[in-house]
Amino acid sequence: MAQRITAGGGNVGTVFAINTNGSGITSLHVFNGADGSNPYGKLVLVGNTLYGTTSGGGTWTNGTVFAVNTDSSGFKVMYSFTAHDPVSYTNSDGFQPFDGLVLSGDMLYGTAKLGGYYDNGTVFGVVIPPSLSLSLSGTNVILTWPTNAVGFALQSTTNLAPTATWSPVAGQTPVTNPVTVSQKFFRLSR
Repeated sequence: MAQRITAGGGNVGTVFAINTNGSGITSLHVFNGADGSNPYGKLVLVGNTLYGTTSGGGTWTNGTVFAVNTDSSGFKVMYSFTAHDPVSYTNSDGFQPFDGLVLSGDMLYGTAKLGGYYDNGTVFGVVIPPSLSLSLSGTNVILTWPTNAVGFALQSTTNLAPTATWSPVAGQTPVTNPVTVSQKFFRLSR
């Protein structure tokens, strides 16, 4: 099955999958503007995750870098391009990415058509975070992630509010934590 993106239509773009013989079209994600709009460029497939860009939408309507699994689960905005000066059209990271991404190591690289310091666009990079796996072992939870994920540290919190405080969790992969009565969330952070 090949994955493609399309812009326009009754929404602001769609990521879809279609069999190479033209049958079996499946929508993987329909953009709503807040999570991006007008996707352009080819997608990059890493494992079971597709990565791409939108030329508009996101927090400041300047475009996004997104990820979605090939089974349509796990959609997330990885990066939302920042606001630009309305007169000079400049900002620090660029906006309106109109081309596909390139993968090198754990980084996705791309270009933005506008913005930057002189409104000539930018080259940008976004880190692909490693996968964090959880499994139960008796009254413990075992957390593992790739050993080549250099620079990432395990953190935990008890809530997912925007003001959540993330605390470091000691240890290298794997880490064993006791299961407690209260909820606990984990992430790898760089």
